[in-house]
Amino acid sequence: MAKKNKSNSRASIQAFLPIKEIRNNLLFLKDGSVKAILKVSGVNFYLMSNDEQDIVVGTFQEFINSLEFPIQILVQSRKIDLNTYLKSLQEAADKEQTPLLREDFFEYIKFIKEVMKVSSIMDKNFYVIIPYFSDVLQNQKKSFLSGFFGSSAQDSSRNSDIGKITEVLGQRINSVAFSLQSLGINSKQLDTQELIELMYSSYNLDLPKINAKTESTSFDSPKSGAL
Repeated sequence: MAKKNKSNSRASIQAFLPIKEIRNNLLFLKDGSVKAILKVSGVNFYLMSNDEQDIVVGTFQEFINSLEFPIQILVQSRKIDLNTYLKSLQEAADKEQTPLLREDFFEYIKFIKEVMKVSSIMDKNFYVIIPYFSDVLQNQKKSFLSGFFGSSAQDSSRNSDIGKITEVLGQRINSVAFSLQSLGINSKQLDTQELIELMYSSYNLDLPKINAKTESTSFDSPKSGAL
């Protein structure tokens, strides 16, 4: 009985989520749209000179104005668990033979612990969401009643549509990645597993903190048309 209730609860929750399925490194939504997501690096904007900041802002403005399709920008913040990092520092301090360097280790550990007492250490990840809309969905004018009683949008998840979706999104991904590169921002398209993890963390805000020592990200520019 408990397993049945748990299964019914999961099904009822999924009914309220906009996601239909995740495959081929893409998000297929219930409204008929499909989305690819790029994880992007950041820039040290406030460490730049005023002239450099003006160039970045101007280039970003040109990028936004040049887009022929909508995009979304997502910022996800998560707390970092520094306990493992502190443990590794403590181990390194215990092994250090030079008294002066050992003292520096202890002072640094003390500093981090003091910072942790007054504020949470956050890790921020940045994403650009690139959509594809079927012709029917793009041209459809939805009223409140049609949205309330259900959409008649074309299902873009059919196998016959995958080739077109791949081509269109591939071109858009390359366009966005190239423009971001001109700003000094690297990008990497999320694969299927990474999309699942992102969606899971987005809908489960009480997830455990990430580990400061093991968390890492590598950025590779997407190849032409690669999904």
